[in-house]
Amino acid sequence: MTILDSDHTFTLTIAGTDRWSMVLKGMLTLTDIEGSAIDTLRVDLKDSADALAPNEWQEVILTADGTDKLFGGFTTMVKPTFDKDNRRLWSLTCESYVTLLARTPRSARTWVGATIGSIVGDLFTNAGLTPEFNAVTHVTAGATLDVFSTSGNDTLPQVLNTLRGLAGDAAAAAWAWRIDADKALWFGAAASDTAAFNVCAIANANWNTTFPMTAAAAGLDASQLVNRVTVYGGVKASTAATETFNGNGATVLFRLAYKPVRDIVRVTLAGVLQSHGTDWYDAFGGGYNVLVNYAAGTVRFPAASPPPVGVNNIAATYRYNTSVAVQVSDTASYAAYGRYFDQEIAESSITSEADATDRANAILDAYAFGVVTGSFTVERLGLKAGQQIGIEFAPLGLSGNYVIRQVTTAWQPGGTHVRCDIKFGDRPASLSQAVGGMI
Repeated sequence: MTILDSDHTFTLTIAGTDRWSMVLKGMLTLTDIEGSAIDTLRVDLKDSADALAPNEWQEVILTADGTDKLFGGFTTMVKPTFDKDNRRLWSLTCESYVTLLARTPRSARTWVGATIGSIVGDLFTNAGLTPEFNAVTHVTAGATLDVFSTSGNDTLPQVLNTLRGLAGDAAAAAWAWRIDADKALWFGAAASDTAAFNVCAIANANWNTTFPMTAAAAGLDASQLVNRVTVYGGVKASTAATETFNGNGATVLFRLAYKPVRDIVRVTLAGVLQSHGTDWYDAFGGGYNVLVNYAAGTVRFPAASPPPVGVNNIAATYRYNTSVAVQVSDTASYAAYGRYFDQEIAESSITSEADATDRANAILDAYAFGVVTGSFTVERLGLKAGQQIGIEFAPLGLSGNYVIRQVTTAWQPGGTHVRCDIKFGDRPASLSQAVGGMI
């Protein structure tokens, strides 16, 4: 038994004009993917009267029943062909508004003590995407991060993927994000963005809030296990270190143990504070008692005034650059599988152990164990990638809530109803999208 979801009126607006009447039946497909992957719409149009002149980057909007926008984006590929009667056909490939996020300038910035939601808002503002995009209404604040940095290497969608992982780890729940056809960002726990209906076996469907699914398949995906993560970050300031030297009345150049020197706290001679300048830039006689070569890690006194003889009478307190390196493992995963599955991240924008640990834990949270993943088909509109859907199907052991990762909607040849192929699972589409800077 199948209930056809056919009681709809559709419009396909291209550059402001509705072209739905030109759509070849069975030749319209919409693919909606959660996260940074760009949604696509592919359609073939029959141009019997030569009325079309589609160009690249025209806005395309697919709407159901006048107000329910199913897709919004732009034409990115236009291909004219001809049928057997020499009538022009147009094959269009369109990318959703997410493509704009991937085309904004990349920036390097650091946030300290900011919520994940406020960072997301700043990212959209810095990218020049507000007020065109609404990055406020459906954005959850989430956890407060001690520090978070972007290096300028990742696109905005990739940064959003990283923040999604950090938020999910902090909340111990699946988070997701998507851009809808009204250019609104949905960023938060998947549980806060529930699907329009749930699915189940046909015998249990109530045809109101639960509908039957067909072609159901599910299994345990352990192909991307990671239970130990090593993060190689950038550099940070060390704690202040103090070194002492013995004056002998002749030596004027003293080498510090670490270089390069990040900053000098103080230099003293026999307990007296010395004014310090930068070697090869400043000069003695300009109010400076000593000159510091930050790159070489040296402290130099004037040749005419070497420090007098004394034991530990010269003291330099300074900070130097130290590398951020953190390794985090999941002990429960190791106990379950009896071995480590390693992943390394090199990301210079990570400048604290706290940030490095958060990044590692976000990956472990998603990849330390195998997860249930699967697919099904339903002939009904309303499901969106990134939403949480309830699935009850005893033959496959499915009982609970799952995140929709992809929805592929195909308008059937009759042109009156749709077939939606759904992919679901509790982790992002791929490990490479979880965080930038993979080695």
